This record gives sequence, C-alpha cells and structure tokens, in this order.
Amino acid sequence: MADGTSSSSYDQLTLVKWFFFLALVMMCNIGIVTALYTLTWETPFHRVLSKEKAAFGVTLNETLHQSMRYNGDRIYDTLFVRSGAERIAYTALSDPDEKDIAGAAVKDMKIFSRMLDNIFDYLLLLSHRAGYFAVSLAYVFCLVLAVGIHGAIIRHRKRYGFGDTPLLMNVWARTTLAYAIPITIIIWSIPFAINPYVLTLSLSACVLGLAVFAFSLPKIA
Repeated sequence: MADGTSSSSYDQLTLVKWFFFLALVMMCNIGIVTALYTLTWETPFHRVLSKEKAAFGVTLNETLHQSMRYNGDRIYDTLFVRSGAERIAYTALSDPDEKDIAGAAVKDMKIFSRMLDNIFDYLLLLSHRAGYFAVSLAYVFCLVLAVGIHGAIIRHRKRYGFGDTPLLMNVWARTTLAYAIPITIIIWSIPFAINPYVLTLSLSACVLGLAVFAFSLPKIA
C-alpha cells in the first residue's frame, strides 16, 4: 500500500467480488444439475427435492417444518412465479415463434423440458433451504448478537490497555472467517440432498468463525 499500511485478502473483499463468487457458485451448481441429472443420469432432480423434504420432516418438529416450507414457498413464488420468470421460460420452450426454426427444434426435444424442470426444482430446493435459514436465524440471532456485543466490548477495552491480540491469532481469525463464509455458502447451495444436521453444523461453524474473529479484533488506534 502507498501509505505503508498492510492489508490482507480479507480486507480487500468487496461486494463486487462477493457477487461474482455467488454467481460462479450458482453457475457451477446449475451446470451440475444440467449435466448430471439431465444428460448423464437422466434422473429427475425432483427426487432430490423430495428426499431432502422428507429429511426435514423427520428432523424438525411439525411447527418448524411448516414454517420452513411456508417461507421457502414464499421466496420461490416471489422470485420465480410472481416475477414471471418460470412462465417465460416454459412459454419460450413450449410455444416458440413459428419463424424460429431453432426454437421449433428445441420444442421437439424433450431433454430441454427435463432440463428446465430440474433447474426450477433446484431453485425450489434453494428456496426451502433459505426458508430453513430464516427459521434457524431466529435461534442463531441471539448468539450472533451476544458475540458481536462481546467482541465490541473487548475491542473497546483494548483501547485503554497495553496489551493487544497476538498477531498470529489475529491472522488465524481472519483466515478462519474468510474460509468459513464461502464454505458455508457452497454447502448450502450444493445440488444434492443434504441432511439438515449438516446444514445446521455448517451454519454453526460459520457463527463460530464470526465469534473467533470478534474475539481477536485488534486494538483501535
């Protein structure tokens, strides 16, 4: 840096980089859904969706399960049904322009219809996971709030102390957080049936990374 201050890869993360990271993850997952479930296995992705729904039904109690499905269905309806994205995609496939020879050829190939079914089933799966995240967030919020307050208090007290967080611990905490969040996103978006306990453990590990980072914040100059 020109001013002599050091910076790490964590400090250089921006919203643009996070956007491209999420876009890359989604492109890879949709590619997996298209290549494996449509072209290779010829197995409908709806089976994965049903399997994970059953796992949530066994793991969660009835109230949490209904709340998760309600939130997930609302997210899916808002993003893909009410916005018209689902209708436009299926209309373009089932009723192409008569002058569009390529569109007519695509209409006759059932593989593209299966591909759309698999992709939208995957998006519904993500919506239900987002619904579960919303339900889990209600329980994790208190822990995150306590961790944040405690970290802020520790950082404030360090302003008036002579000691500071060891450099190695600070670097380790930054590295932990830099890996915890992306890995959690990858786990929560993976296009395979995942046990709800795995999702919960990954979210807990991410919160733990936030806790370690908050506890090791350096002294404010």
